[in-house]
Amino acid sequence: MMLVPKGKVVRENLSTAYTHLEQLVEGLQSKRFSGYCHVSFWEYDGILFFQAGSLISGLEEIRGRNTQTRKGQTAINNILKKSREKDGTLNLYQLPAKRVSSLLLIMNGVPKYEELSTDLTSLEKVAGLLEREHLSGFIEIFLEDDVGIGNLFFSEGSLTDSLLVQMDNPLIGDSTTFKHLAELCETHGAIFNVYQSDGQKTVSTGKHFETKTVPLKAVKLFEAILNSLETVTDTHLKPGTFQTILKKILPQVADSYAFLDPFIGDFRYANSTLHYEGDATYREFVDGLCDVIAKILQIVLGRVSSTTFLPQLSKAFESVVTLYPHLIEQLELESRLSAFFEHYDASQTTEEHEQQKNVLTRKVLNLQGIGVSDIGSDSILREFYRVITLLTEKYVDPANNTINYSTLRKTREFQQYQTATAFLQQFDPSVLAHHPQEQTAFWLNLYNFLVIDGIIEFSIKSSVHDEKEFFKKTSYRLGEYIFSLDDIEHGILRNNQRRPYTLFHQFSGTDPRKVLCLNIPDPRLHCCFVYGTVSSPPLTVYTPNNLDQQINRSVTRYLQGSGMRVDRKTKTVWLSRSFYWYRKDFEKKKTTLLDFIIRALQKQDVGKFLRENRANLTLRFMDYDWNLNGK
Repeated sequence: MMLVPKGKVVRENLSTAYTHLEQLVEGLQSKRFSGYCHVSFWEYDGILFFQAGSLISGLEEIRGRNTQTRKGQTAINNILKKSREKDGTLNLYQLPAKRVSSLLLIMNGVPKYEELSTDLTSLEKVAGLLEREHLSGFIEIFLEDDVGIGNLFFSEGSLTDSLLVQMDNPLIGDSTTFKHLAELCETHGAIFNVYQSDGQKTVSTGKHFETKTVPLKAVKLFEAILNSLETVTDTHLKPGTFQTILKKILPQVADSYAFLDPFIGDFRYANSTLHYEGDATYREFVDGLCDVIAKILQIVLGRVSSTTFLPQLSKAFESVVTLYPHLIEQLELESRLSAFFEHYDASQTTEEHEQQKNVLTRKVLNLQGIGVSDIGSDSILREFYRVITLLTEKYVDPANNTINYSTLRKTREFQQYQTATAFLQQFDPSVLAHHPQEQTAFWLNLYNFLVIDGIIEFSIKSSVHDEKEFFKKTSYRLGEYIFSLDDIEHGILRNNQRRPYTLFHQFSGTDPRKVLCLNIPDPRLHCCFVYGTVSSPPLTVYTPNNLDQQINRSVTRYLQGSGMRVDRKTKTVWLSRSFYWYRKDFEKKKTTLLDFIIRALQKQDVGKFLRENRANLTLRFMDYDWNLNGK
């Protein structure tokens, strides 16, 4: 059900006994009215849409045992006829002409996904899909416990409206917020349907679905998904439980997906192997198996706590993600089977929850007074580089990858650093915009030393997670703008991408800081960011003159140190979990994370081993150690 925003009230509660709708329509046409007229009777609602005086469409809903919905000219004729009855009301609401146009495009939209459940996904994930693909359309939200119906409207991927209505008051929605709808979905549960404007192709018409045959690679992908789910299910319950559930579900879905009928035998999954010999279309195959997997997961979560099951499922699935990154993206499985992709780190979850509850208060660390000064940008940069080089030489132990925070905070050198960062208030970072090497080196150094400054400022003893929203609120002022750690990493250095497992880009569409973003983000920088953790790479001061060589050395050192270990006997490559969080940064242009690793280590003995054994390698991810990288 598509809801319509209330708009500006022109007239309300006019009785159809005394108001003739045809005459009202003539008046609205002469006044070039844009908006809609709502006609309401018992178990009946109709809407006439106007744009610059033209009556351009209608929407009609007749409720009862079987609810009926009509659109277009048929709806217009029925609404005009219905309005002649005596016991109805008329309401008139004004909307901008462009808003009416976008509503009509969405109203005639086509289904993209249907009956997605909060048991397996979230409103944030579904909305992220529309944003990522720059889609226009809306998400229909049926809240459980009879709480109501919601709509989220998108235009080219941007959220334009959030509406909510009670179950007994359909069609006309009241404005709400995305956050409120997400909280209702989390509290009560919900079913989502996604519709996109008719002018945009649906996923079912995408090139990867044009073939009628199911590619072998897709069969292998779903085999791997079922393997992961089976392993974790049988571990938590008992061996054979997964097969028992699967055999129960297949007959239930056979009416919708004939190839899954166990009596036909087109589909078999046994001994960790998927056998498929049917003639279903590619889309039917994907839709059917997604449905089966969702139903299995729903049954399992009825028997096992999600807080223990889902983290292990996500971890078991990591190797599948790295084997089939591009196929997973093509089939949009990250939205359809989001439980497999979630990051369930307890400390991160708590931080995200706090972000939803509290208004973020930034802590700007360089607001010390500097008096009146005409020091130039070059001098500010020279002093900044001089001081951070000094700090690194005296208080960083590269052999043990530790920083002596407790000693550093009391030193004269740290006071000099604070003075140097205070002068950044007079520094305009846009002067670096046409010098990529200088730009990258400056922002990377600023990030790493802002982390150090924040750890000292908040007196952190054990982990950066001791301070809630550390990366969101720890900030410096540069010129007229304030930049948090997240702004620098995800906004500037990653070219305004989303933080992992979040919905929105770091900078909004109108944020003036967007002009400072790197045009081409460098995935190698993930081996350079020092988060103040044991799992972080060693701290280095990067200089513009030989930046590329420095970054390459940092990548090699990190991969040969704490960032990777290789079990040659089992041919297993263990990477820092940060590579998994940011895997999409490495998967551009049809490359894979393993491609990046092999290329980075091509001159090393381990690189030769990886290259020669590539076809037999298994990729795994180590737990991330958030403990402080020093004392």
